[in-house]
Amino acid sequence: MNFKSGLLLLLVGFNLLGIAQAGVSSRERAQDSLRSLIKSLPEDSNQVKALFSLASGYLYTAPDSSLRLYGRQLKLAEAIDYAPGIASAYIGFSNYHFVRGAYVDALDNYFQALRTYESIGNKKGVSGAYMGIGLVKRRQGDFEGALKYLLRAKKGFLEEQDTKHVVSTLVNIAGAYHKLAKNDSALAAYQEVLVITTKLQDQRGMADAYIGIGVINSKNNNYAEALDSYLKAKSLIERMGEKRSMMVVLANIGSLYSRQGQWDASIDYTEKALVLAIEMGNLNGIKDAYFNKSEVLASQGEYHKAYDTYILFVEAKDSLFNESKSKEIGKLEAKYEFEKAESEKKRKEQERRVALAEEDRRRDNLQYSGILIVLVVLAAVLLMLGKLSISTQLAEGLIFFTFLLFFEFTLVLLDPYIESNTDGAPAYKLLFNAVLAALIFPLHSFFEGKLKQRLVS
Repeated sequence: MNFKSGLLLLLVGFNLLGIAQAGVSSRERAQDSLRSLIKSLPEDSNQVKALFSLASGYLYTAPDSSLRLYGRQLKLAEAIDYAPGIASAYIGFSNYHFVRGAYVDALDNYFQALRTYESIGNKKGVSGAYMGIGLVKRRQGDFEGALKYLLRAKKGFLEEQDTKHVVSTLVNIAGAYHKLAKNDSALAAYQEVLVITTKLQDQRGMADAYIGIGVINSKNNNYAEALDSYLKAKSLIERMGEKRSMMVVLANIGSLYSRQGQWDASIDYTEKALVLAIEMGNLNGIKDAYFNKSEVLASQGEYHKAYDTYILFVEAKDSLFNESKSKEIGKLEAKYEFEKAESEKKRKEQERRVALAEEDRRRDNLQYSGILIVLVVLAAVLLMLGKLSISTQLAEGLIFFTFLLFFEFTLVLLDPYIESNTDGAPAYKLLFNAVLAALIFPLHSFFEGKLKQRLVS
């Protein structure tokens, strides 16, 4: 790495550090306020909502904390039977898995949320779940599947007159059409966004629509229309003072001029985009600007400059690749930690169940032993009846009670086997009880006769 590129990456690092520090204090204050609010609230729907807000705030900075808070939210929402809170917890789980790149798990939780929202007739929630499913499928490369759910989401948001989400859904619909090379459909979606955002005087939405229209017109080689859209977007972004969008539109104009062979204009806009990318520490923007600039310089015959610029492009690309790999490794580590925690949780749950089962077994054995001792004592008393001076009615009562206790004790012992063989069917259980009573009755009659003889003699 040469001095120039090293200095560039150092500047990028300082800019990223400055941006990060600027947002930390305000974010931490908001999180502290939410934590205090949660402690002060009773366990009701308001606490469920506060937990969701706090968990969402940790989604990118401390994902494991976010996951635990979503779990706490779900547990509370289920305990108080608050269905909207249960559904939003599943949305939270989906967002967590989406950020980690676990798209199958994200889809599973989005469908859980969808079913919950459908069960309570929450149309806005249903549309939000559709949109989430569409975004996951788009990330998976299933653009047809993405369109299916995004179009459902758009329909639902329109019925609920939720214009903000209609716009964001349309932007994603346009992106899916673009990936499928259905440029006319993509252009129509962006134009629909423009109509809505213009009515609302939503400058950010209008700028995004103009950029999208410009991209599609550029793909269709409609350069004049593309440039007109980009310049309108640029004018709106200048009023907003939004650097990232300005970087994008400047880079797009530079690329558009390059496609038309207007090299000087292309270099001018590309370098402006590069300056903004370096200021923001946006490696992707830096990479694209250097690539476009190297292509233009080569087209002008400036081969040495083109080569030097291409080297800078490669270094930015490698830095971006390493950053992506670090994030990927982080995702794998987070996945490992999550799976490890889940495995440990299952192990502890299994140990708890075994301990409870052992405790139940000890309790049952003690009770069985106690009942058996009582039966033995009663049997001994019955055997001594001939030596005691008691009435015949009392003797019959003792005999009846002893055999009744023996009958019930036998039923308790055999109940698990009866249950498994009869599947709990009342008729079969009654039949078994009758058979057992029929077997015990002769014994009862036999012993009763014998003891009466002893009492009489």
